[in-house]
Amino acid sequence: MNTEPSYEVLLKQFRELQLRVTRFSFVEQQLINTRDRLDHELVMYKRLSDFNVDALNESSECEFFKRVAEAIVDIFEVESGIAHMRNINSPDQFNITIEGLQIPDSLKILLAQEISLVSTYSAQGAVLNFKELNLEECPTLREFSGGLFYQYADAESGNVYTLIGLISKHNAPLYSAIEERHMTFFNVFMNQVMSIVSNRKKSEKIRDQINTISKSELELKKLSMIATKTRNGVVITDSKGRIVWVNEAFTNITGYSPEEVKGLKPKEFLQHPDVDLDVQKAIGEALERQEGIEVTIENFTKQGESYFNNLQITPIFDESGVLANFIGIQRDITKERKYQEDLLHINSKFELITTKAYIGIWEWNAETNQTYWNDVLLDQFGFDLGTSFIDIWKRQVVAEDYPTVKKALIDLYEGGSEQEQVEYRILRNKDGALRNLNSLTIAERDKNGKLQRLIGNVVDVTETRKWQADVLTKNEELKKINAELDNFVYRVSHDLRSPLLAIKGIFSLIFSGNSIDAETQEYLQLADASVNRLDDTIQEILEYSRNSRLEVKFELFDIEQIVKDIYADLKFSAEKDVDFRLDLHCDSIIYSDKARIKVLFKNLIGNSFKYRKKHISNAFIHFEMYKVDEEIVFKVIDNGEGISTHSIGRVFDMFYRGTTSSVGTGLGLYICKEVLSNLNGKIDVESELGVGTTMTVILPIIRNKEKDESSIDR
Repeated sequence: MNTEPSYEVLLKQFRELQLRVTRFSFVEQQLINTRDRLDHELVMYKRLSDFNVDALNESSECEFFKRVAEAIVDIFEVESGIAHMRNINSPDQFNITIEGLQIPDSLKILLAQEISLVSTYSAQGAVLNFKELNLEECPTLREFSGGLFYQYADAESGNVYTLIGLISKHNAPLYSAIEERHMTFFNVFMNQVMSIVSNRKKSEKIRDQINTISKSELELKKLSMIATKTRNGVVITDSKGRIVWVNEAFTNITGYSPEEVKGLKPKEFLQHPDVDLDVQKAIGEALERQEGIEVTIENFTKQGESYFNNLQITPIFDESGVLANFIGIQRDITKERKYQEDLLHINSKFELITTKAYIGIWEWNAETNQTYWNDVLLDQFGFDLGTSFIDIWKRQVVAEDYPTVKKALIDLYEGGSEQEQVEYRILRNKDGALRNLNSLTIAERDKNGKLQRLIGNVVDVTETRKWQADVLTKNEELKKINAELDNFVYRVSHDLRSPLLAIKGIFSLIFSGNSIDAETQEYLQLADASVNRLDDTIQEILEYSRNSRLEVKFELFDIEQIVKDIYADLKFSAEKDVDFRLDLHCDSIIYSDKARIKVLFKNLIGNSFKYRKKHISNAFIHFEMYKVDEEIVFKVIDNGEGISTHSIGRVFDMFYRGTTSSVGTGLGLYICKEVLSNLNGKIDVESELGVGTTMTVILPIIRNKEKDESSIDR
C-alpha cells in the first residue's frame, strides 16, 4: 500500500509553510520596525534629558529660548524650530528665537506677527499638527507643509508662549511625516519647557524676595541708626497708639524716660486738655482713619515747660494691609517759631516803614521769573492796586532815561556789578506828572556766583530835587550875601578902627601932658575905656568873621610858646602880681589850626584875667595840658569871681554877659565854641560863684608825619 502524500497534499503543505514564513517575516519586520522606533524614541528621550539638564543650568532667558528652538529641531527632527513669547498687555514687546532658518530681522517681525495671529485661532494648551492651522493670512507660514504647534498662556505673568516645529514644502520629502507619536512626545516636551519656565519665574521671584528682604534689613538697620542718632524725637506705637519704643532724643526733649512712657498714649502726658483742642481733634480723627498727619502742637515737658512740636505721624501696615504701628517724628521748633514771630514782627514794621516813608519795594526771582512789588510802587507809577507792575514800568520811563536803567539791570544780571543806583524820570499814569525816581537795586547770588534774585527799592525824589534846586539857588544867594557881609564887616571894622586908633593916640598924648585938671582927666579916662571896649568888640567881630569863612589850615606849632606870649601881654597890664603857671604833662607840639588855637586861648585866658579878684594878692591863672587816649586835654583854671548857677548854662551864647559888671562884649566864649566846632573839639565849664572857674578844652589828636618826626627829635 502506498503511504506517500500526494502532490496536491504536498503542494498544499508547501503553500501553508510559505504563508507561515511570510507571516513570520512580516512579524519579524514589524518587530524590527518597533525596535527601531523604540530606539529612536530612546534617542529622543536622551536628547530631551540632555535638553533638561542644559536648560536648567541656563541663567539667561535669551539663551534658554535659543536652546528650546535648537531642541525642537534636534529632538523631533524637523527642518526648523521657533520659540516665541509675547505679553498680552504689551503686544509690541516679544521675543522670538529661530533655529534652522536664516531670515532677516524684518521677516522675524512679520513672522512674530503671524504667530500671534495664528495663536488666536488655536486651542489653549493643545499640540496641533501644523496642517490644521488656518494660514490664509500668513504668507510666511504658508511656505511650510507641516510641523508641530503648541501654545500656552500664563495668566499670572500675562505671557503667551508658542513653540513650533516646521518642515518646508520644498524639503518635505527629506523629512518624516508628523505622526501621532510626535504630537504626544511634543506635548511632553512642551510640558517640560513650561515647567522649567515656571520654575525660572519662581526662582526669580524668590531671588527678588531675598533681595527685598536684604534691602529691608539694610534699610531697617539704617532707620534704626537714624532713629537712635537723630536729634528729633521718634515714637513707635502699636495700632492702638500705645508707645512701644522711644529714642534718646525724645527723652532729651520731653524729660520722660522710655520706662515711664511705655504703654501710654502720647496725648496722656504731653498735651494739656485745654490747649490746641482743634489740633488734638485733627490728630485723633487721622488716627481713627489710619491716615498720616503733620501738625504743629504745643506740648509740655515733664517739668511742665511749654514747647512747640512739629509732629509727623505715619501709619505702618503689614503685607496683608492690616495696621501694625504708628511712627511719630517730633521736632522741637520753639526757637524757630520765636524766630518766625520776630521775623513777622520785623516784616510788619518794615512794611509800615516803607508805606509811611513812601518807599516802593520790588523783587525778581531769577529761577521762577516771578516779580513781587508792594502797593507803594504801583502808586508811585500812578496805577491802581492789582495791576501787573512788570507790564507798566517800561512804558512809563522817560525814553531818554530808559537806556541807563536797562544798562544797570543788564550789568546786575550778567554779574558786572553787585548793586546799581540809578535816578530816572517817569510820566505818572494817573496825571501825566513828571516824577524823579531814585532806585537802588541789589543782586543776590549763590556761592557759585549764579544770580538768584534782584531786590530793589524806589524813592520818589521829585520834591527833594526841587528842594535841592531851591537850596542851590539860596546857597548861591547866601554866598553872595556872605561875601557882601564879609566885605561890609571888613570895611566897617577897618573904617571904625582907624579913627578909634587915632582917638587912642590923642588920648595918650593928652595923658602924657600935665595941663589938664583932675576932673577932666577922669572924663577922658572914661572915654578912653569906652574906645578900648569898642576896639575889642571890633576885633572880636573880625575873629568871628574869620573863623566862619576861612578854611581850617593844619600846621605844626608849639602850644607852650602861644600861652607864654599871652601871659606876657597880660602881665604887662596887671596892677598887681598874678600867679601865671604853665603845667605841661605831654609834648606841647601839636598839629592843628594855629590861628584858631591862638584866638581860643587868648579868649579863655583873657577872661580869667578880666574877671580875677582885684582885691586879693594871691590871684592865679593856671594852664594845664595832658593826653588821654587819642585826645589832648587843656585846662584854664583861675580863682576869680566865678559864674553863677543861673548863668553857667548860657555863657557860650552870643552876646551873653553873666553880670552887669562885665566889661566884655559877650562874644568871646561864643567864638571859642565856634572855633572848637570847626576843629571837632569840645569845651566844658565848671565854676562856683566867688570861688573860681575851670575851662576844659578837648581836641582830637591828628596824626602827622612831620609832627611825629619833630617829637622824636625833641
